Amino acid sequence: MQQGQCPGNAMSSADIKLIEQKYGLKFNKNVFDCDTKFTVLDDLIVNGKLTIKFGHIKGYFGCANLKLTSLQGAPRSVYGDFGCFYNNLTSLQDAPSNVGGNFWCHNNPKKFTEQDVRHVCKVGDQIIV
Repeated sequence: MQQGQCPGNAMSSADIKLIEQKYGLKFNKNVFDCDTKFTVLDDLIVNGKLTIKFGHIKGYFGCANLKLTSLQGAPRSVYGDFGCFYNNLTSLQDAPSNVGGNFWCHNNPKKFTEQDVRHVCKVGDQIIV
């Protein structure tokens, strides 16, 4: 994948296969899905953003402590918990629309409120701000 590529940009089939093999993800309708938990690593972040777009995660999705400035590319839905704490987020735009478990977004430059989270996401358990 080209350095600095933004989520949603067309990727080659070789890039897709490499990501599927390296991270255990499945490419489906222009997004990457995961049947288990997934923790984002530094090599999937460029300029404070995810370099791939996620769809559905069937477990925990962790993107904490990565200096993210945006949730662009974050999953559409997470069946487990979603953690985006200790980043540089000032907005929850592009957060998952559904999180089955807890939603953690504390320790970002903006002090998010429970109302901020509920405005963008249906959360099944606790919201930790």
